[in-house]
Amino acid sequence: PVPAGNAGHGKDLSEKGGGTCRKTGHGRSITQAPGRARPALPYYTGRHMANESDFYRQILDESSDPIFSFYPDGTYRYVNKAFAIGVNRPVTEIINRRVWDIFPKDEADKRYAAVKQAFETRQDRTIEVKVEVGEKVTWFLTTVRPILDPDGVPTAVVCVSKNITDRKLAEDKLQYYATTDELTGVANRRTGLAIMQKVLELSRRNGGSCGLVYA
Repeated sequence: PVPAGNAGHGKDLSEKGGGTCRKTGHGRSITQAPGRARPALPYYTGRHMANESDFYRQILDESSDPIFSFYPDGTYRYVNKAFAIGVNRPVTEIINRRVWDIFPKDEADKRYAAVKQAFETRQDRTIEVKVEVGEKVTWFLTTVRPILDPDGVPTAVVCVSKNITDRKLAEDKLQYYATTDELTGVANRRTGLAIMQKVLELSRRNGGSCGLVYA
């Protein structure tokens, strides 16, 4: 196609030898061989809007990151393949189901709280969530963003998740080494003192007493 910036600056289209010849404003000719159809690109601006919509939906469907959308009541409006694979369910068993039908109550409540807040405040939210399938646990960092209509009223929220399982495992390992004696496998001195301080504060608050036994 002739670049939009050259429209109106070149000569009219002419047919030469059965092929189509276009003169651009820069004096260059672009010739299409007879019988060779130009490939249809669904992202042409202003053309084939149905194809364009299908093209962008395919991008979402094939994304390696889970992408999904909610109605205000916590019902799934859209989920892509990565999300369906992550929860080990077909897409058709998720769309039009509520978040409590897919996740345990505590995880569902956490997700819906972020969705509800995004609808109410019209602002983005970011939360860490986990998905448990059998014995496998996967952690995600999820961004929740409201979608506004022309009047600025939220009609849905779209969520994009990033797998952060490796990061969470690294953090857990660091936490373990920071609080545990590597030789004995029990709480180290700093952790023991912190626990003792909390016990003493609780005893003072309740008017009780406590004892410390160590070897």
